[in-house]
Amino acid sequence: TSRVTRSQLLRDRAHQLADERSGMSTDEENNTDMLLGRYWSRTERREHFLLAREQKQQQLLARGGPLREAVSRGAGRCKTVLELSQRKLSRLRNRKLLDDWTTVEELLTHGTRLDNQEDMLCPSSLLTVTTV
Repeated sequence: TSRVTRSQLLRDRAHQLADERSGMSTDEENNTDMLLGRYWSRTERREHFLLAREQKQQQLLARGGPLREAVSRGAGRCKTVLELSQRKLSRLRNRKLLDDWTTVEELLTHGTRLDNQEDMLCPSSLLTVTTV
């Protein structure tokens, strides 16, 4: 009997501690008061969710959209790589100083220019590029 009462006392104490530790502070209580409202049924929650999703999609389309963004992401990146490499090349032409290295993106964007030695990005022609 003493073992049973002891385990019961320990269980009661554990429940009491769990209740004390799970209590909220006054700030948390105030914040949850804003969230408390009327009960939303499952269909109402679903309708609200679908409405919110539609609004989010409309906002994305208004800002440029995921379709345009997905298509233009590659083109935009290429454009920035082109702009950056053109700036670099113009700086190098102005200084008449050519370096022996270029980035992989520049090589993929421009390729090797073989028509003129000054415009040539890389002294050796590029056969393959493997990016990991």
